[in-house]
Amino acid sequence: MKKFRRIFALVIGTVFFIAAVFKLIDPVGTSLIVRGYYNFLGISFLDFSSRVAGVALGLLEAVVGAALITGVWRRQTAIASGVMTAAFTVITFVLWVSDTEMECGCFGEAIHLTQFQTFLKNIALCVLWVLAFVPLSSLEKPRKVKYATFALVCLSVGVLTFFSLVGLPLRDYTPFAPGAILYEAAEEDFENAPVLSLSDAEGNYHDEEAIAPRVMAVSVYYPERLSRKAWDDIFAFADNAAAEGFSPVVLVSGTPERMAGILGGRVSRIRYGDWKSVITLNRSNGGVTYLASGKVIRKWAAVRRPSPDTLKSVMKKDPTDVMADGTSRGQVFLQAFLLYVFAVMLLI
Repeated sequence: MKKFRRIFALVIGTVFFIAAVFKLIDPVGTSLIVRGYYNFLGISFLDFSSRVAGVALGLLEAVVGAALITGVWRRQTAIASGVMTAAFTVITFVLWVSDTEMECGCFGEAIHLTQFQTFLKNIALCVLWVLAFVPLSSLEKPRKVKYATFALVCLSVGVLTFFSLVGLPLRDYTPFAPGAILYEAAEEDFENAPVLSLSDAEGNYHDEEAIAPRVMAVSVYYPERLSRKAWDDIFAFADNAAAEGFSPVVLVSGTPERMAGILGGRVSRIRYGDWKSVITLNRSNGGVTYLASGKVIRKWAAVRRPSPDTLKSVMKKDPTDVMADGTSRGQVFLQAFLLYVFAVMLLI
């Protein structure tokens, strides 16, 4: 029976840990999910804290999940996981009976579940929790080496979180993921194609600019947070991209009046889009997305915009090769991370 109890605890811990990783690799996407919960609860005034809250929740789930898998502090971890599972079950039940269209976001944007499916998942976790930890007094003590294992995994999760905060998700699960074809260019399955509308300061639409042969689009979803130097760097990048033969687009979420106060006379070079599309196209504020004839090819974070030499290299390559290189690298890193941490937790 003790062996089965340990297996049940491992299952709960794995669910917690996987859910945490999918949240932590996309802090911006997780913040959007938190905003949805804030709106449902009527506390939208806390939107400013959504990113911090999302990362904090992800880290908490990762720590609890790692503790469950390694078996450290079993009584404390059992209580913490029980409280969290019960709270998640209540929240998803309320969302289900209220018939809201919002998804739970348990696994970020990687796995989409309805509220009813999420409620059933949480009920199953509650049952597993009872089987794994009741009575609490009978829990065994872990081997001492497991505390070192737990610390190593937590350190690894911290490193992953840091790079996710300053970069882009290792794997893109958004509608604008590399390989996606924009609605304006789609010939088949256009109903599921993402829409990217561009307009100028006068309100005229220029959607055709997004489906030009080679486009470098800079996404700015929080324009007021960028410094003057950051804006200078963005326009310098646009000039470099144009010099190499790309069609640069500076896509901003905002109004012409608001941008005039920020940039003065340079607003004529900007295109405007809705906030949700701009933040979904590229998770980095000031990040770059390469589009080729309406197909999403590759993305770069704001801190790693392509240099003139990189732009030359990208221009010479077939867009398909550029896309394969960028997407495979992130997938390999994510798979390697998961294999590493689970090997450490289960084998050491």
